[in-house]
Amino acid sequence: MLATFQARGGAWVDQITFEYRSAQGTVRHIQGGNTNGPLSPVMNLQQSPPERVTEISGTYGGYVNSIRIVTSINNTFAWPSKPEVVKPTFSWTAQGTTVFLGFAGRSGGCLDQLSLVTATFHPARWSDLNKNVVAARTFVVTPETASPKLKVVE
Repeated sequence: MLATFQARGGAWVDQITFEYRSAQGTVRHIQGGNTNGPLSPVMNLQQSPPERVTEISGTYGGYVNSIRIVTSINNTFAWPSKPEVVKPTFSWTAQGTTVFLGFAGRSGGCLDQLSLVTATFHPARWSDLNKNVVAARTFVVTPETASPKLKVVE
C-alpha cells in the first residue's frame, strides 16, 4: 500500500519518491529522477484505516510539469509550487471498483513520462475459474503523445 509520496522540482517535476508498506511492515522505497530541484514536503498516507489515492492530475509539456494527488480523506499534494505554465493536462479519478496501485515512468534530468498503474476488481465468477478477475490498465503521459488526453495502454 502506498505509504508516502514526495517530489522534487522547480518549474517541472525533476523526481518522484514513494514508499510502499506491506501489512507485515515491510517498506519498499522507490525513487526516479534527479536531485536538482527543491524538495517537496512528504505526503504521508494513513495506514489504518487505509487512505487511498482517488485522483491524480497535472500538466505536461516537454516534461511532467506538475502533479497533484488527492486521497480518500481529501489529503492533497501538489508540486512544484510554481510550475512552468503549459496547456496539456492529464487526470485520473478512481471510478467504481478501480484502484490506484502505483507509478511507473521514465526520467533523465527530469521526469518525462509518468504512468499510473491501476486495477479494476470484478466480482468473482465461481462458475468459470479461468476468467481473470482483475483488469489492469496503465495510463501513460508522455510528450510524444499526440493527444493532450491520457493515452490508455492495455
